[in-house]
Amino acid sequence: MSNFVGMENQNNDLQIFQKVDELRNDALQKSFNGISINGCGQSGPDFYAYIPESNDKFINSDYYYKGDLHFFHLTSIANLWSILNSRSFRLYNLHSSKDENEYKNAAHVLGLADEIINYRKQFIYTLSFCSVSSLETKEVWEKYGNNFKGAAIVFEIINDPLKWQNFHMAEVKYDQLDGFVNYKKQLEEIKSQFYWVNERTDLSKLICFHKTSKWQGENEVRIATYFPYKRTEEYWKYSKTEFRLEGGRNRITNYIELPIWVDNESHLIKSYATPELDRIQNLPQDYFVSRPQIKLKQILIGVESGISPQEFDKYRLALLDTVRFNLGYEVDIPYDFVKF
Repeated sequence: MSNFVGMENQNNDLQIFQKVDELRNDALQKSFNGISINGCGQSGPDFYAYIPESNDKFINSDYYYKGDLHFFHLTSIANLWSILNSRSFRLYNLHSSKDENEYKNAAHVLGLADEIINYRKQFIYTLSFCSVSSLETKEVWEKYGNNFKGAAIVFEIINDPLKWQNFHMAEVKYDQLDGFVNYKKQLEEIKSQFYWVNERTDLSKLICFHKTSKWQGENEVRIATYFPYKRTEEYWKYSKTEFRLEGGRNRITNYIELPIWVDNESHLIKSYATPELDRIQNLPQDYFVSRPQIKLKQILIGVESGISPQEFDKYRLALLDTVRFNLGYEVDIPYDFVKF
């Protein structure tokens, strides 16, 4: 008799757990239209769903970029050289952001504590850029190109984003928090039925595409990846540390490198005389199937960069050679500065 009662209690518990999962999953899909769920879990009173790693699962949501795949990234002249010499873009975690409220606004709607927010921000890495249609906008160069002191790197994504794993790309949303508000409200309704439930679903893959309206003029598009490691050793190998030393807001940040595509078949990269002089990009054969494959197209220099008109030809040729012998292909570098 006691075994039967025990089994009956287990069945009741299972039905309750399934009901909670059903209600939570329904709340997620109603709050974030088109978002898929990649399984659920439960440990005691803690319930959670998994947001997918496969980028194709986002295609019917607001968290999938559906526009043209030509973009530009504004950066300083010093960082331009760093990108070309390392043959990679840096994806910084959210502690690097100029916006100290990055991630917090949506997270606070969900009631997340600051220690949880700070922990999750550590493992969300992003690369920011804009659609190439905004490249010839004076205000963009003034505000985000440091008043024409910087450079624009124009690039194209040349592989299929639908095949990416744990890399997602979407337009940033400004003060669009209705989904989080609705989700929190529905969680409270679940808790009114099952008071002991703690909902722990991590929505970082969605939160990282939200900012406040203060930054709306950026018209930013982002590539984001969340916790791109399978083991601790990968974190220590691939994650690099930097300090951000700013008055009143000193902080430690990390970045990972996203390689720019190199044409390994180019005679500019292969050394036929001695193999040790090869500059081939050594990556797994399928590396650019599951990750963004970026090809540089053009480099533009702002008129206030500090390079004089008399020096420009020399610096332009140095850029051309650096690109050719690092990447194995040509990019367009106009014969004049950007100015309006």
